[in-house]
Amino acid sequence: MARADASVGLVYTWSVFINEKGTPSGGRQEAKLEGAIYPALVYGNLVGNASVPLIRRAALEQVGNYNCQLKAQNAQGCEDWEIYLRIAEQYQFRVIPEPLVGYRQMVGTMSTNHRAMVRSYHLVMTAVQQRHPEIPDRLYRWSCSSFYSYLSEQSRRCGNHGATLFWLFKAVQLDFVPLCCPVLTRSL
Repeated sequence: MARADASVGLVYTWSVFINEKGTPSGGRQEAKLEGAIYPALVYGNLVGNASVPLIRRAALEQVGNYNCQLKAQNAQGCEDWEIYLRIAEQYQFRVIPEPLVGYRQMVGTMSTNHRAMVRSYHLVMTAVQQRHPEIPDRLYRWSCSSFYSYLSEQSRRCGNHGATLFWLFKAVQLDFVPLCCPVLTRSL
């Protein structure tokens, strides 16, 4: 961040999913996109989780803090993605292509509350779509399919095979590409 010019509002790195014991569980977040990444960020939360980014203070002061209204609406889970989207509207992103963060995945945490996560996702994307009607509808459809695929993979990691299939089915209803993903289909 110190070497980047003022147009860079966020620097992120790769992360590795770890289980409750701190052992790597096989999942990784390895996006390599930099610069003006807004459409790619609409497609998916390439930053990954709130432990990853380094956010320039001026960017936060300009776009505001986390959206606390999501929690008030029992729609927790996408607050980090929502603030990254607001930053990406006005700033560039940079990446450090190394896994420098371990993202602990535990059963019963906020990220496994799929009902709240889905509500959060839809509230965030509805607001994005209202601010950016120029973005093609197919990108929002692909984004939703990708999000459901993420929930399917989270369910698989937790051993919840019913939820794995449910979210995979929802993803495929929007786009067939998740069927091409061996990580998801190996649990079928």
